[in-house]
Amino acid sequence: MDQDRENGQSRVPKPPSRDEVETISDAQRLITDDWTGDGGKSEDKPADGSGR
Repeated sequence: MDQDRENGQSRVPKPPSRDEVETISDAQRLITDDWTGDGGKSEDKPADGSGR
């Protein structure tokens, strides 16, 4: 890595594969923002919003 810095170059990580992107997307759908309540699975929330 020091040699890359000496050459003025940096390493760029390989982009994730399609399977990795799908895994990340599935995990992100489960995240709920505790402050706003946004996110999470839609079946966890009442359809009429009466859970608040």
